[in-house]
Amino acid sequence: MQQLFYSLTALLATLTSKFHQSDLPTVLLGETRLIGRALPEFGLELYAGIPFAHPPVGELRLAPPVLRTRLDGDTFDATNFGHRCLQPGAGLEDSSEDCLTLNIRRPVGIPDSYYPLPVIVWTYGGGFAIGDSRYDATHIVARSVDRGTPVIYVNFNYRLGPLGFPTGAEAAAHGALNLGLHDELAALQWVQENIGFFGGDRHKVTLVGESAGAVIISGLLLSPSLRGLARGAIMESGSAASLGIYPPTRNEPDWLSFVKSVPECQSLPPEFALQCLRTNATTEGLYKAINHINYQLTLPFPWMPVLDGDLFKDIPSRMLAKGEYSKLPFISGTNLNEGVSFIWDMTTEEDLKHAFYSNVWRETGNLSAPPSEALQAGAAGLLERYPDDPALGAPFNTGNETFGRSTQVKRGAAILTDMWFTSLRRQANAASFSHDVPSYGYLFTHGGGPGHSAELWTIYGDPNKDEMARIMIDYWLSFATSGTPNDGLGSDRPVWETWSAADPGVMRLDIEHMGMIPDDFRTDLYQQLKHNHQLASPLTSYLNLQEGVFLFKNGVDPYSGGVFRHSPLFLALFTTLIPTSRTVCSLLWTLSDAVGAWALVQIWRARQRAPQTSRDALVAAAYLLNPYLFLPTFALSTCTFENTLTLLSIMFAAQGSVSPALLSAAILLQLSLSSILLTAPLILLLANSTGPVSQLASPHAFASNGKKVLPLVAEYVAYAAILSLASTLVSGSWAWIPQTWGANITLPDLTPNVGVWWYFFTEMFDHFRPFFLMVFSVHLLIYVAPVCIKFQYDPLYAAFVLQGVLGTFKAYPTMADIGLFLSMFAVFPELFTYLRHPIVTIFLHLHAALLMPLFHHLWLSQGTANANFFYATTLVFACANGAALTDCVWAGMRIAIGQPQEGYSVVQE
Repeated sequence: MQQLFYSLTALLATLTSKFHQSDLPTVLLGETRLIGRALPEFGLELYAGIPFAHPPVGELRLAPPVLRTRLDGDTFDATNFGHRCLQPGAGLEDSSEDCLTLNIRRPVGIPDSYYPLPVIVWTYGGGFAIGDSRYDATHIVARSVDRGTPVIYVNFNYRLGPLGFPTGAEAAAHGALNLGLHDELAALQWVQENIGFFGGDRHKVTLVGESAGAVIISGLLLSPSLRGLARGAIMESGSAASLGIYPPTRNEPDWLSFVKSVPECQSLPPEFALQCLRTNATTEGLYKAINHINYQLTLPFPWMPVLDGDLFKDIPSRMLAKGEYSKLPFISGTNLNEGVSFIWDMTTEEDLKHAFYSNVWRETGNLSAPPSEALQAGAAGLLERYPDDPALGAPFNTGNETFGRSTQVKRGAAILTDMWFTSLRRQANAASFSHDVPSYGYLFTHGGGPGHSAELWTIYGDPNKDEMARIMIDYWLSFATSGTPNDGLGSDRPVWETWSAADPGVMRLDIEHMGMIPDDFRTDLYQQLKHNHQLASPLTSYLNLQEGVFLFKNGVDPYSGGVFRHSPLFLALFTTLIPTSRTVCSLLWTLSDAVGAWALVQIWRARQRAPQTSRDALVAAAYLLNPYLFLPTFALSTCTFENTLTLLSIMFAAQGSVSPALLSAAILLQLSLSSILLTAPLILLLANSTGPVSQLASPHAFASNGKKVLPLVAEYVAYAAILSLASTLVSGSWAWIPQTWGANITLPDLTPNVGVWWYFFTEMFDHFRPFFLMVFSVHLLIYVAPVCIKFQYDPLYAAFVLQGVLGTFKAYPTMADIGLFLSMFAVFPELFTYLRHPIVTIFLHLHAALLMPLFHHLWLSQGTANANFFYATTLVFACANGAALTDCVWAGMRIAIGQPQEGYSVVQE
């Protein structure tokens, strides 16, 4: 009887289960039926725990996610959330490595005319170390239906801590960086391929994130990988550079500490760590290590995005300045007292400095490394703008109250609020405005003195009970469905104006003070940070040289992350030569400039075959007083050394000094790959047997020198090979080549400058960028042979013309390139009689020289001018250079067939 009772009970349970399952909502995903959960009181359905990638375990551990678009089996239970990703404090019963799942909330019972529905994708925060996708967006989706703009809401898990953001040289070498960001890209790709099964519109996806989630979204906006995956973004309390973006080796000590905390990998050397973690480590061992290492970290945020050459090709400020980001409309904002959540106890100003040096701004993972001079100067300037006055500190608007702590705490909290949040939000708004992309800013002050993440209680609140929640949710939903927060539906709320550099304003989100306010509060720090942009060429800037020297001195690979672009030999030399004083550096650059002028005078004398002439001072002045040359010297651009080496190699060749000429050219090659074009006329100049500088040479005279060319080429190649080998020995690998010479070809950093006129086209047709780069590289090579053949009897003139070609047609020329070409006119005074349009050339240069700095400043620094004005001016500059070059070729050919002018020796007849 008892057995019969149990059998009947089991049968009843089975039938009841099948009955209830038949009432559950379902979605057919491929050949698998997803069984979800009904939320009838809200008119919604929930599908939870859906895998969007294969489990990142075994060989897929610490590797980019592998997209999973289809599920196994006929049915899939989507009624419960998936596991959290491994993180401190979460037990193994509720966390797992197999955590790459997403959840979908969708409305039901709405008219067919609304479909397909816009989609909101949420990215959670948590300092890249904690968090999960279980945010309850029920009220948001229900509100979207009530206001007549129904949406589908998606949130997902991404890997955290050392499993989501591994660092160090080994992780970089194996492509295992920024895995958490790749997880989001995989989730977005899944949405693109599958959201249609749920009634969503894959063309109307809006990303929303908070804190670390906002940092991730802001970072992805800098990557072309986001194209086609979203049409807008809302970023709450976070920007791509909120915590700084560093090379992956910066946090290597914390990574190695984590590896040593994994029981299965404690005894292995660092180079085998990644393989051990993939093959030997257990989930239990990883979980223990994550919880153990959490109390031994040297940085407050060791697990975060890093420079990887892929998603983060450069630091965000430079990428924003040059417009290299996905130009999507966005809302970005901060809370009033963000920094209060991140500040720690301190007593004196020295404590504050030390805290910033060792945690916030530390440039390397070496705890004993002293802060660089630039860092110390920056800190001093920062503290000047934030005096030790508690009335000015954060929490703001609290007067002299210190809440029982030192005044330095309020001071530091104010700095962090502006440095990590406010200034970066302004920077993003300004960059968007300069590229004609609408963006919106906000300041959340609701509740008195909200700190970091305080707005979450409002945005995920109940709009039926909380008026502030209703207004904020309406703004967010309006933007997600219409692209503007001002669709006029739902609650009565102020019009939210787009951010404009001419009249910057942000929306104050506060139920008692709702409305637009000027975006001018605490602007001192923003102005200081904004004007620290590198407006010089990223290949030749002094700041990048300083960064490389500092990293090199502290044992960090300067090529990791693609910031430093000079050869290791040059780096080692400048590590020894560059002093800490900028004044002494200025003297060193000025001395190099003077040597360049002296070399140009020697070239003039060699051409005239005279030890001294009356025009020597004029030739020197043409170099020293050329604004295109002394301005780069004033800015401490390494172009100064390139020009000096160029002139020295030509000078030695003109004097017939073979080895010094070829060695100088080989050293120049270490600085500039394009300088290889000048080796052809240099070798022809050295092979000339009639004298150091040919004047009335004949084809027969040159033909007799053909046998000299091959040994000269061999000697040059030998010098170049020896120097390259020396660079490799200094750096320890050949990896410097793609970061130096390779960067000259691929130009990963296209910070706008006076010579990049063609970047105007990539603004509209970015997918043509590789084509432009290829065309410009091939274009340069095309000129070498015809120029050297046409002016073979005067190779010095051929070198002059090719320098003009470099300054005009190089893919990324600088002022100094064309400045050297214009200064070399002084060596060929006979040209002026034969120039056809010198007045036109002069006026074009005057036009460009006067307007370029103005538009460069207004667009890149102030954000008030349209980028097209700057690029149009660079086009005028390119036309001026082209006109000068064309005139030189014309004049040279006329001299070749014409008569000498009185007072000068003619090169050819």
